[in-house]
Amino acid sequence: EIRANTIDFRDDKQAEIIPVDIPDNIKADCIKALELLKLRYSGIDIKRTKENEYVFIEANPAPMFIHFERMTKYPITEELIRLLTC
Repeated sequence: EIRANTIDFRDDKQAEIIPVDIPDNIKADCIKALELLKLRYSGIDIKRTKENEYVFIEANPAPMFIHFERMTKYPITEELIRLLTC
């Protein structure tokens, strides 16, 4: 989750990046989107509304994860290497 006071979080020096778990049905929808787009991996942008509904924004076929990895300490690079080499 990205909490920012600007439309583009990169313009907000105070933006927070917070690891969250998304519901299993949303995860399944993301996997289905990758299958439809024939992608092995992607950066999928999802917005959660005030009503707690999830809205698909985009699937980026060439995402940059390093900033998020550094902020959250999640081993994204390691997981991508594992995924792409099995």
